[in-house]
Amino acid sequence: MAITMSPPPSCTAIEDGTLVEGTGLDFKQKVDLESDRGKTKLVDDVVAMLTAGPGYLVFGVAEEKGRFRHFEPIRGDRDAFERRLTSVLLDNIDPRPLRIAMSSFEVDDGFVAILHVPWHGRRAFQNRITGGFLTRTGARNTPLTRDEVRALFVPEERFVGDALALAGREDARCIERGLLQDDGPTFHLAVVPEERYQPGRRPFDRGTGSLRVAPLFHHGGAEVLRPCQDGYEALQVTFMEGRSITRGFVDSDWSLYVQVAHPFSDDHGRVTLHEFGKALPGYMAALADMFREDLDGPFCVAMAVRNLRRNPKVGWVFPTTDGIAVPPVLVDRIDDADYTEGFAAAVVRGSRYG
Repeated sequence: MAITMSPPPSCTAIEDGTLVEGTGLDFKQKVDLESDRGKTKLVDDVVAMLTAGPGYLVFGVAEEKGRFRHFEPIRGDRDAFERRLTSVLLDNIDPRPLRIAMSSFEVDDGFVAILHVPWHGRRAFQNRITGGFLTRTGARNTPLTRDEVRALFVPEERFVGDALALAGREDARCIERGLLQDDGPTFHLAVVPEERYQPGRRPFDRGTGSLRVAPLFHHGGAEVLRPCQDGYEALQVTFMEGRSITRGFVDSDWSLYVQVAHPFSDDHGRVTLHEFGKALPGYMAALADMFREDLDGPFCVAMAVRNLRRNPKVGWVFPTTDGIAVPPVLVDRIDDADYTEGFAAAVVRGSRYG
Protein backbone atom coordinates (compact mmCIF):
# COMPACT_ATOMS: atom_id res chain seq x y z
CA MET A 1 0.00 0.00 0.00
CA ALA A 2 1.05 3.60 -0.53
CA ILE A 3 2.47 5.33 2.54
CA THR A 4 -0.02 8.00 3.57
CA MET A 5 0.51 10.96 5.89
CA SER A 6 -1.29 11.60 9.14
CA PRO A 7 -3.06 14.98 9.39
CA PRO A 8 -0.69 17.92 9.98
CA PRO A 9 0.02 18.80 13.63
CA SER A 10 -2.53 21.17 15.11
CA CYS A 11 -1.84 23.91 17.64
CA THR A 12 -3.88 22.07 20.28
CA ALA A 13 -2.18 18.69 19.76
CA ILE A 14 1.27 20.30 19.96
CA GLU A 15 0.48 22.44 22.99
CA ASP A 16 -1.12 19.70 25.09
CA GLY A 17 1.85 17.36 24.60
CA THR A 18 -0.03 14.76 22.59
CA LEU A 19 2.62 14.86 19.84
CA VAL A 20 6.17 13.71 20.47
CA GLU A 21 9.15 13.99 18.16
CA GLY A 22 9.97 10.85 16.21
CA THR A 23 10.74 9.61 12.74
CA GLY A 24 7.81 11.54 11.27
CA LEU A 25 7.86 14.68 13.44
CA ASP A 26 10.59 17.21 14.16
CA PHE A 27 10.15 20.40 16.22
CA LYS A 28 12.40 23.34 15.35
CA GLN A 29 12.68 26.27 17.75
CA LYS A 30 14.32 28.50 15.13
CA VAL A 31 15.36 28.33 11.50
CA ASP A 32 18.20 30.30 9.93
CA LEU A 33 17.72 30.80 6.19
CA GLU A 34 20.57 33.27 5.72
CA SER A 35 23.81 31.66 6.93
CA ASP A 36 25.46 28.69 5.22
CA ARG A 37 25.43 26.80 8.51
CA GLY A 38 21.72 27.41 9.02
CA LYS A 39 20.82 26.35 5.50
CA THR A 40 23.00 23.22 5.78
CA LYS A 41 21.27 22.17 9.01
CA LEU A 42 17.82 22.74 7.53
CA VAL A 43 18.65 20.77 4.39
CA ASP A 44 20.09 17.92 6.49
CA ASP A 45 16.84 17.70 8.46
CA VAL A 46 14.67 17.62 5.36
CA VAL A 47 16.93 15.17 3.48
CA ALA A 48 16.75 12.79 6.45
CA MET A 49 12.96 12.95 6.57
CA LEU A 50 12.65 12.59 2.79
CA THR A 51 14.60 9.33 2.98
CA ALA A 52 12.69 8.01 6.01
CA GLY A 53 9.37 9.81 5.23
CA PRO A 54 6.68 10.82 5.41
CA GLY A 55 6.57 13.46 8.13
CA TYR A 56 6.40 17.06 9.29
CA LEU A 57 8.96 19.65 10.35
CA VAL A 58 7.36 22.25 12.63
CA PHE A 59 9.14 25.62 12.90
CA GLY A 60 8.55 27.85 15.92
CA VAL A 61 8.26 25.22 18.67
CA ALA A 62 10.75 24.82 21.54
CA GLU A 63 10.80 21.25 22.87
CA GLU A 64 12.10 19.30 25.83
CA LYS A 65 12.61 15.57 25.50
CA GLY A 66 10.67 15.72 22.26
CA ARG A 67 7.55 17.38 23.74
CA PHE A 68 6.25 20.93 23.51
CA ARG A 69 7.82 23.44 25.90
CA HIS A 70 6.72 26.76 24.43
CA PHE A 71 6.16 28.51 21.12
CA GLU A 72 8.89 30.63 19.55
CA PRO A 73 6.69 32.35 16.95
CA ILE A 74 8.05 33.35 13.57
CA ARG A 75 7.49 37.03 12.79
CA GLY A 76 7.22 38.84 9.51
CA ASP A 77 5.61 38.09 6.19
CA ARG A 78 4.32 34.51 6.24
CA ASP A 79 4.22 34.06 2.46
CA ALA A 80 7.74 35.43 2.07
CA PHE A 81 9.04 33.04 4.75
CA GLU A 82 7.42 30.02 3.08
CA ARG A 83 8.74 30.99 -0.35
CA ARG A 84 12.25 31.51 1.00
CA LEU A 85 12.32 28.21 2.91
CA THR A 86 10.96 26.25 -0.05
CA SER A 87 13.47 27.89 -2.39
CA VAL A 88 16.41 26.92 -0.13
CA LEU A 89 15.25 23.30 -0.12
CA LEU A 90 14.60 23.00 -3.86
CA ASP A 91 17.98 24.58 -4.64
CA ASN A 92 19.98 22.35 -2.30
CA ILE A 93 18.43 18.86 -2.40
CA ASP A 94 19.06 16.33 -5.15
CA PRO A 95 16.74 15.06 -6.57
CA ARG A 96 14.44 18.04 -6.08
CA PRO A 97 11.58 17.16 -3.68
CA LEU A 98 8.69 18.43 -5.77
CA ARG A 99 5.91 17.28 -3.42
CA ILE A 100 6.79 19.28 -0.33
CA ALA A 101 4.24 21.85 0.84
CA MET A 102 3.74 24.26 3.72
CA SER A 103 0.96 25.32 6.06
CA SER A 104 0.87 27.41 9.25
CA PHE A 105 -1.22 28.53 12.19
CA GLU A 106 -1.25 31.76 14.18
CA VAL A 107 0.02 32.10 17.74
CA ASP A 108 0.57 35.22 19.84
CA ASP A 109 3.01 37.63 18.16
CA GLY A 110 3.49 35.52 15.04
CA PHE A 111 2.94 32.13 13.47
CA VAL A 112 4.15 28.53 13.49
CA ALA A 113 5.10 27.06 10.09
CA ILE A 114 4.76 23.41 9.12
CA LEU A 115 6.69 21.75 6.29
CA HIS A 116 4.82 18.77 4.83
CA VAL A 117 7.21 16.04 3.60
CA PRO A 118 5.21 13.31 1.81
CA TRP A 119 6.64 9.93 0.92
CA HIS A 120 8.81 10.28 -2.18
CA GLY A 121 9.59 6.61 -2.74
CA ARG A 122 12.75 4.70 -1.93
CA ARG A 123 15.20 7.29 -3.20
CA ALA A 124 18.62 8.47 -2.09
CA PHE A 125 18.25 12.19 -1.32
CA GLN A 126 21.43 14.23 -1.02
CA ASN A 127 22.35 17.50 0.64
CA ARG A 128 24.01 19.32 -2.27
CA ILE A 129 25.83 21.67 0.12
CA THR A 130 27.72 18.90 1.91
CA GLY A 131 27.24 15.94 -0.43
CA GLY A 132 25.81 13.97 2.50
CA PHE A 133 23.05 11.34 2.51
CA LEU A 134 20.98 10.96 5.70
CA THR A 135 17.93 9.22 7.07
CA ARG A 136 15.91 9.76 10.22
CA THR A 137 16.16 7.18 13.00
CA GLY A 138 13.71 8.01 15.76
CA ALA A 139 14.19 11.73 16.44
CA ARG A 140 17.77 11.82 15.12
CA ASN A 141 19.42 12.25 11.74
CA THR A 142 21.67 9.35 10.81
CA PRO A 143 24.23 9.37 7.98
CA LEU A 144 23.79 6.63 5.38
CA THR A 145 26.69 4.36 4.49
CA ARG A 146 27.74 3.94 0.87
CA ASP A 147 26.12 0.50 0.75
CA GLU A 148 22.88 1.90 2.16
CA VAL A 149 22.84 4.66 -0.45
CA ARG A 150 23.50 2.16 -3.21
CA ALA A 151 20.61 -0.02 -1.96
CA LEU A 152 18.23 2.96 -2.07
CA PHE A 153 19.29 4.38 -5.41
CA VAL A 154 17.96 2.92 -8.63
CA PRO A 155 19.75 4.46 -11.63
CA GLU A 156 17.55 6.16 -14.19
CA GLU A 157 19.15 3.99 -16.87
CA ARG A 158 17.73 0.89 -15.20
CA PHE A 159 14.21 2.38 -15.17
CA VAL A 160 14.49 3.22 -18.86
CA GLY A 161 15.93 -0.17 -19.81
CA ASP A 162 13.21 -2.01 -17.93
CA ALA A 163 10.45 0.12 -19.49
CA LEU A 164 11.73 -0.55 -23.01
CA ALA A 165 12.17 -4.26 -22.27
CA LEU A 166 8.59 -4.44 -20.98
CA ALA A 167 7.33 -2.78 -24.17
CA GLY A 168 9.27 -5.16 -26.40
CA ARG A 169 8.12 -8.25 -24.54
CA GLU A 170 4.43 -7.35 -24.47
CA ASP A 171 4.39 -6.12 -28.08
CA ALA A 172 5.73 -9.51 -29.14
CA ARG A 173 3.08 -11.32 -27.11
CA CYS A 174 0.30 -9.23 -28.68
CA ILE A 175 1.55 -10.16 -32.14
CA GLU A 176 1.99 -13.83 -31.26
CA ARG A 177 -1.53 -14.07 -29.84
CA GLY A 178 -3.12 -11.87 -32.52
CA LEU A 179 -4.79 -9.78 -29.85
CA LEU A 180 -5.21 -6.37 -31.43
CA GLN A 181 -6.62 -5.08 -34.66
CA ASP A 182 -3.78 -4.68 -37.13
CA ASP A 183 -5.14 -2.42 -39.85
CA GLY A 184 -4.07 0.97 -38.46
CA PRO A 185 -1.72 2.90 -36.13
CA THR A 186 -1.07 1.84 -32.54
CA PHE A 187 -0.32 3.74 -29.32
CA HIS A 188 2.13 2.18 -26.85
CA LEU A 189 2.62 3.09 -23.17
CA ALA A 190 5.01 1.55 -20.64
CA VAL A 191 5.07 2.53 -16.95
CA VAL A 192 7.64 1.18 -14.50
CA PRO A 193 7.12 2.24 -10.86
CA GLU A 194 10.00 2.68 -8.45
CA GLU A 195 8.28 0.33 -6.02
CA ARG A 196 8.94 -2.64 -8.32
CA TYR A 197 12.54 -2.59 -7.05
CA GLN A 198 11.64 -2.76 -3.36
CA PRO A 199 12.73 -6.04 -1.76
CA GLY A 200 9.77 -7.92 -0.37
CA ARG A 201 7.21 -5.86 -2.27
CA ARG A 202 3.98 -7.86 -2.51
CA PRO A 203 3.00 -8.82 -6.08
CA PHE A 204 0.10 -7.13 -7.84
CA ASP A 205 -3.21 -8.82 -7.08
CA ARG A 206 -6.51 -8.02 -8.78
CA GLY A 207 -8.34 -8.89 -5.57
CA THR A 208 -11.22 -11.21 -4.81
CA GLY A 209 -14.91 -10.44 -4.86
CA SER A 210 -14.61 -6.88 -6.07
CA LEU A 211 -12.05 -7.28 -8.86
CA ARG A 212 -9.75 -4.53 -10.09
CA VAL A 213 -10.52 -2.95 -13.44
CA ALA A 214 -8.39 -1.11 -15.99
CA PRO A 215 -9.62 1.95 -17.91
CA LEU A 216 -10.31 1.68 -21.63
CA PHE A 217 -9.04 4.23 -24.12
CA HIS A 218 -11.95 4.18 -26.57
CA HIS A 219 -15.37 5.32 -25.38
CA GLY A 220 -14.34 5.41 -21.72
CA GLY A 221 -15.38 2.79 -19.20
CA ALA A 222 -13.27 0.00 -17.74
CA GLU A 223 -12.78 -3.74 -18.01
CA VAL A 224 -11.97 -6.37 -15.37
CA LEU A 225 -8.35 -7.50 -15.25
CA ARG A 226 -8.06 -11.21 -16.01
CA PRO A 227 -5.09 -13.55 -15.47
CA CYS A 228 -2.53 -13.90 -18.26
CA GLN A 229 1.14 -14.75 -18.51
CA ASP A 230 3.16 -12.81 -15.91
CA GLY A 231 0.20 -10.78 -14.68
CA TYR A 232 -3.28 -9.58 -15.62
CA GLU A 233 -4.83 -7.96 -18.69
CA ALA A 234 -7.98 -6.07 -19.63
CA LEU A 235 -9.12 -6.28 -23.26
CA GLN A 236 -11.54 -4.01 -25.10
CA VAL A 237 -12.86 -6.53 -27.60
CA THR A 238 -14.70 -5.57 -30.77
CA PHE A 239 -16.75 -7.53 -33.29
CA MET A 240 -13.96 -7.34 -35.87
CA GLU A 241 -12.48 -10.84 -35.81
CA GLY A 242 -12.80 -10.80 -32.04
CA ARG A 243 -9.70 -8.62 -31.81
CA SER A 244 -9.21 -5.85 -29.27
CA ILE A 245 -8.66 -2.13 -29.67
CA THR A 246 -7.20 -1.66 -26.16
CA ARG A 247 -5.08 -3.98 -24.06
CA GLY A 248 -4.08 -2.94 -20.57
CA PHE A 249 -1.55 -5.25 -18.90
CA VAL A 250 -0.35 -5.14 -15.28
CA ASP A 251 2.71 -7.21 -14.48
CA SER A 252 2.97 -9.02 -11.17
CA ASP A 253 5.75 -6.53 -10.30
CA TRP A 254 3.29 -3.59 -10.74
CA SER A 255 4.66 -2.47 -14.12
CA LEU A 256 2.01 -1.36 -16.60
CA TYR A 257 1.83 -1.72 -20.36
CA VAL A 258 -0.92 -0.47 -22.67
CA GLN A 259 -1.38 -0.91 -26.40
CA VAL A 260 -4.20 0.87 -28.22
CA ALA A 261 -5.24 0.21 -31.81
CA HIS A 262 -6.56 3.17 -33.81
CA PRO A 263 -5.72 5.92 -31.28
CA PHE A 264 -6.59 8.29 -34.14
CA SER A 265 -8.35 7.62 -37.43
CA ASP A 266 -9.60 9.12 -40.67
CA ASP A 267 -12.67 11.31 -40.30
CA HIS A 268 -13.85 12.29 -43.81
CA GLY A 269 -10.33 13.03 -44.95
CA ARG A 270 -9.10 14.55 -41.68
CA VAL A 271 -6.97 12.49 -39.29
CA THR A 272 -8.05 13.01 -35.67
CA LEU A 273 -4.67 13.86 -34.16
CA HIS A 274 -5.96 16.78 -32.10
CA GLU A 275 -8.76 14.65 -30.67
CA PHE A 276 -6.11 12.12 -29.60
CA GLY A 277 -4.18 14.88 -27.83
CA LYS A 278 -7.32 15.96 -25.99
CA ALA A 279 -8.26 12.41 -24.93
CA LEU A 280 -4.81 11.34 -23.75
CA PRO A 281 -4.62 13.37 -20.48
CA GLY A 282 -7.94 11.97 -19.27
CA TYR A 283 -6.86 8.42 -20.03
CA MET A 284 -3.55 8.92 -18.22
CA ALA A 285 -5.42 10.35 -15.22
CA ALA A 286 -7.63 7.23 -15.16
CA LEU A 287 -4.51 5.03 -15.14
CA ALA A 288 -3.04 7.09 -12.32
CA ASP A 289 -6.27 6.67 -10.32
CA MET A 290 -6.03 2.92 -10.84
CA PHE A 291 -2.84 2.82 -8.71
CA ARG A 292 -3.34 5.85 -6.47
CA GLU A 293 -3.79 3.86 -3.26
CA ASP A 294 -0.87 1.52 -4.00
CA LEU A 295 2.02 3.34 -5.65
CA ASP A 296 3.77 6.60 -4.81
CA GLY A 297 6.36 6.68 -7.58
CA PRO A 298 8.47 7.96 -9.09
CA PHE A 299 7.52 6.32 -12.38
CA CYS A 300 9.39 5.83 -15.64
CA VAL A 301 6.95 6.53 -18.46
CA ALA A 302 7.56 5.76 -22.14
CA MET A 303 5.18 6.57 -25.00
CA ALA A 304 5.19 5.88 -28.73
CA VAL A 305 2.89 5.62 -31.75
CA ARG A 306 3.74 3.05 -34.40
CA ASN A 307 2.43 1.61 -37.66
CA LEU A 308 1.44 5.10 -38.76
CA ARG A 309 1.44 4.22 -42.45
CA ARG A 310 -0.24 0.84 -42.17
CA ASN A 311 -3.58 2.40 -43.13
CA PRO A 312 -3.25 4.72 -46.18
CA LYS A 313 -6.12 6.93 -44.99
CA VAL A 314 -4.07 7.79 -41.90
CA GLY A 315 -0.61 7.29 -43.31
CA TRP A 316 -0.81 10.13 -45.81
CA VAL A 317 -0.35 12.66 -42.97
CA PHE A 318 2.91 10.94 -41.93
CA PRO A 319 4.88 11.00 -45.19
CA THR A 320 8.34 10.58 -43.65
CA THR A 321 7.89 8.28 -40.66
CA ASP A 322 6.10 5.14 -39.54
CA GLY A 323 6.60 5.78 -35.82
CA ILE A 324 7.07 8.58 -33.29
CA ALA A 325 8.49 8.15 -29.80
CA VAL A 326 9.72 10.52 -27.12
CA PRO A 327 12.49 9.55 -24.68
CA PRO A 328 11.29 7.80 -21.49
CA VAL A 329 11.34 10.07 -18.43
CA LEU A 330 11.13 9.75 -14.66
CA VAL A 331 8.08 11.57 -13.31
CA ASP A 332 6.34 11.81 -9.96
CA ARG A 333 2.92 11.02 -11.45
CA ILE A 334 1.83 8.63 -14.17
CA ASP A 335 -0.30 11.43 -15.65
CA ASP A 336 2.47 14.02 -15.65
CA ALA A 337 0.98 16.86 -17.69
CA ASP A 338 4.21 18.11 -19.26
CA TYR A 339 5.18 14.69 -20.57
CA THR A 340 1.70 13.79 -21.80
CA GLU A 341 1.18 17.12 -23.56
CA GLY A 342 4.70 16.99 -24.97
CA PHE A 343 4.07 13.59 -26.51
CA ALA A 344 0.77 14.67 -28.09
CA ALA A 345 2.54 17.73 -29.53
CA ALA A 346 5.36 15.54 -30.91
CA VAL A 347 2.79 13.43 -32.78
CA VAL A 348 1.33 16.53 -34.41
CA ARG A 349 4.81 17.88 -35.26
CA GLY A 350 5.65 14.58 -36.99
CA SER A 351 2.66 14.94 -39.29
CA ARG A 352 1.67 17.23 -42.13
CA TYR A 353 -0.38 19.16 -39.57
CA GLY A 354 2.78 20.14 -37.65
